[in-house]
Amino acid sequence: MSDNTEGWQILLDQLSERTRFAESMGGDERVSRQRSRGRLTARERVSALLDTSSFNEYGALAGGNHPGG
Repeated sequence: MSDNTEGWQILLDQLSERTRFAESMGGDERVSRQRSRGRLTARERVSALLDTSSFNEYGALAGGNHPGG
C-alpha cells in the first residue's frame, strides 16, 4: 500500500504544480503586459461579472499544458 501512496503523491504534486501554473495566467510578465494595456485577466473579468458562489471553473488544465511539454 505504501508504494501506491508514494506514486499517488508524486502525481498529486504534479497536478498541484500544473494548477498553480494555470492559475498564474502565464506568469507575472504576461499578467503585467495585460494590465499595462488597461485590460483585466480572464479570471478578473469573470470575478467582476459574477458572484463567487455562482461560477465554478472546470478544465483549468485543458489545452497547452501537456505534462510532456
